[in-house]
Amino acid sequence: MVWLQPAAWLGLIALAAPVLIHLLVHRRAPALLFPTLRFVAPTRLASMRRHLLDDVPLLVIRGAVLAAATAALAGPLLVTPSRRAAWLTRVARAAIVDDDTQIDRAREEVAGVFRGTVISAPTIGEGLRRAAAWMADLPAAKREIVALSPFPIGSLTPGDVAAVPPAIGLRFERVGRLPSSATVAAQPSLGLSSTRGRAARYTPSIVLEGERTRIVDAGAADVALPIEIDASDTDRRAIDAALSSVLAGRVSAPAANRTVRFVLAGSPGFARIVGEAAPIRQAWMADAVAAIARDADWARAARTAAATLDDSRLSRPPWHPLAGRGQPLAVAASAGDRLLIVSLAPPTDLATPILLRAVLNGLAPADRAARPEVVATTDAALRTWERPASSSLAPNDYRLEDDDRRWLWGAVLLLLALEAWMRRARATRATERDDLNGSDGIADVA
Repeated sequence: MVWLQPAAWLGLIALAAPVLIHLLVHRRAPALLFPTLRFVAPTRLASMRRHLLDDVPLLVIRGAVLAAATAALAGPLLVTPSRRAAWLTRVARAAIVDDDTQIDRAREEVAGVFRGTVISAPTIGEGLRRAAAWMADLPAAKREIVALSPFPIGSLTPGDVAAVPPAIGLRFERVGRLPSSATVAAQPSLGLSSTRGRAARYTPSIVLEGERTRIVDAGAADVALPIEIDASDTDRRAIDAALSSVLAGRVSAPAANRTVRFVLAGSPGFARIVGEAAPIRQAWMADAVAAIARDADWARAARTAAATLDDSRLSRPPWHPLAGRGQPLAVAASAGDRLLIVSLAPPTDLATPILLRAVLNGLAPADRAARPEVVATTDAALRTWERPASSSLAPNDYRLEDDDRRWLWGAVLLLLALEAWMRRARATRATERDDLNGSDGIADVA
């Protein structure tokens, strides 16, 4: 016997209700006719109530009604060998494809099964998660997932397989072929231009040839830097060198209309710039601040730097710290349509070019483009991840399709009918007793 909703047993607390009703119900004293009161000595009137259970059989029946209803809500399921064997003859199967041209092949896999579905997902890993979620609400049956794909490398990982409950069987069938080579456009980047003092936007391409990967620059065009730097004359040469070193190593190209104002502490107009700061309202600025704060190199550099911002105005809104705890090394806010960054790192310190690189990379749009792949996951790895469907059923595999609560609800109806009959019989006896007492009093008077 298993219970599908064991938390429903908390409903047994309701059994106290009939007992309280029987104890607290107001009992009306019966009226008795008496011939005369002159021989009865006067006494002070006092109210008295008995706290005793009355009509115990009726109380037992009412308690049984509540107990049976609670048990029915808990969802009893009697697991017999015949019932378990019948469940295990049924198969629930999900067929996963990452290419819509294989939909018909997937439909063949689920034809004729007890429950079946076809799931089209961008990757097999995502399809496994969706298939496991679909199977979580199915009636008791053997559960199996079939994946149909050429299985490009990275589309399925050991973590994806481990996330599927162990009772669900997994089968991977390779269909289709991967191309031998592919060329895709990579995210544009910023680098040094051949023109002195300028930056160039590069549009590279990624060439995949078997296990080899090449990056080819399709060309470069001079562009204006998306960053404006405020620094003193003594710091200008050092900050320009730091920016050139960053561009020499390439950074991600920013999205259109995304610019930043980079201010070094001690620059001319520093106090005025700080006073003009405003809260960040635009989504891209918030994304950029989050990206800068996640940069691991910048976080390490900020922890090891000796300088910190000691201006109290920079430690409260609208300023956001970019790294570290306590007094940060750099903060961010908004300056109109530009992101405002204030840094105390000396321009000759390693933290400055690292921060500049993190800022420029933070201006880039999120790269969500799907990458084609020409290398497939090996057959040996797929065979390692495969497993048969479990031949046993855990309590979590039982669903409401097969519960036995209907018998308990039938018992509830019978007990309610018995309780109603007992109440009517009790009322009839009380009426007959009152009539008998009234008849005796009249006879005594006569």
